[in-house]
Amino acid sequence: MNRTTQLCCLLALAILTATSCKPDKSSGETVITRDVPLTNKMPKPPPINPYETPEKGSFADPTPPPKLPIVDFLITHYWVFEYYLHAQEFDRGRTNQFRWYKFSPDGTFIAGQWETVVSKGTWKLATGETKNTVIIIDSDNDAEDSQWDMQPNESGDEMSWSGVRSTTYQGHLIKVINLMTMPSSLDKSSQISWQSFSWQLAGGVRVETNWLLTD
Repeated sequence: MNRTTQLCCLLALAILTATSCKPDKSSGETVITRDVPLTNKMPKPPPINPYETPEKGSFADPTPPPKLPIVDFLITHYWVFEYYLHAQEFDRGRTNQFRWYKFSPDGTFIAGQWETVVSKGTWKLATGETKNTVIIIDSDNDAEDSQWDMQPNESGDEMSWSGVRSTTYQGHLIKVINLMTMPSSLDKSSQISWQSFSWQLAGGVRVETNWLLTD
């Protein structure tokens, strides 16, 4: 057997060995954490606003999160949806604006919109595809169950959330701001203006959009 033939045989053996060592993986499967594969490959269509079309459900027992800077960041005051970009229903999706979450250090949360508490549940953190931080929300309103890639800013007063790929809210983008209290409907502005906003997504992708602000 000459040298060329030997090299070809070794290469074929190496490829065969590498292929046989890979774990079984269904076509289209997306891994969103280090060791938990995503099982739902065809997520159901997202609601326009989960508070307008609630689905009665339940949530898992809370698990206190580890002591991490991102946890301290999350449990500070109220996190309010200032701008919400729905992937399928741009105009109607704006009804999600001024929804909010109040995360507690024991792994529970309450949530609502404006001055009204609407739901409760548990939350936990995971690691996404690009080692970004993912928050998993498990609500007593099943329509609100969701997973979001989080990108905090350096000042600690706002975040961008993007729906995790291959989940119900994939493609949805939110600008989330930190307020000391739940938002008041008395704070609504009656002015109409265009503003530009951008989101920094996992992997360094930036999305920019123009937004028409109305009362």
